[in-house]
Amino acid sequence: SLNTNELHFNDEAAKATEWGRPLVNSTFTLALVLGLSVPDTSQAGGINLGWTEIRLPKPVFVGDTIRFRETRASDGSYPIDEIDVMLPQVAGTVTAVTGDGFTLNSRDGTSWAIAVNGSTSYRLGSKGTGAKSDVKVGSEVFVEGTRGTGNSLTAAAVHILLPHIAGQVTARTGSTLTIRQFDGTMAKVRVSSGTTFRVQGVSDPNVSDITVGMTIVVEGTRNADGSVDASTVLAGRGFGRFNAGLFPPLPGASPAPTTSPGQG
Repeated sequence: SLNTNELHFNDEAAKATEWGRPLVNSTFTLALVLGLSVPDTSQAGGINLGWTEIRLPKPVFVGDTIRFRETRASDGSYPIDEIDVMLPQVAGTVTAVTGDGFTLNSRDGTSWAIAVNGSTSYRLGSKGTGAKSDVKVGSEVFVEGTRGTGNSLTAAAVHILLPHIAGQVTARTGSTLTIRQFDGTMAKVRVSSGTTFRVQGVSDPNVSDITVGMTIVVEGTRNADGSVDASTVLAGRGFGRFNAGLFPPLPGASPAPTTSPGQG
């Protein structure tokens, strides 16, 4: 780009800025996204006649993943509606918790040091806001944030995953459901006044709307005896063996836009 501002290429100079590391030149980011759009737009011989309303409100750093979305307009053009900078992500099991973070063992066996601060947000299961106190040794978590040196990450968001079980209801006794899981084993599910119910075809459901034969997916706390204290119960008939979309997706794990096959 011939941009001679050392903020873009000099590590030492960049350390003195509010970002603390080199910024990717914004015109390079724009060129990258436009290049990714070529297979959908001008590759067959069209031309790019101009750009409008370009805003670059947030920094991009080396190592960031870029994703964009474009929509075909009525005149045949392809306006780029959105450019997302995907934060680094790691998921795994918490092995230690400290006052300013935690350590997790990722799914590939790598140990990661996760730092948290006052800006870190927390989500507990599918029900919403959590807190750092919900992060415990043994918790399954999904973290996104800013990568530091080595296997370290400063967390922007931490999603604490709750155990899930699923199967067909074989009995309901008071506040206890018995289900046959898909592997054939039986499990007990205990519900309470704090349990959230979502039942297919029922606008304001409760445990009495759960009937024998229904398929349910349960999120909650697993007890030593294998039972689950349910925080959320989803139920219906004809769900099939797997129930995609019943729980909100993990952060950063939503389906890629269908109109942007040239993602980078």
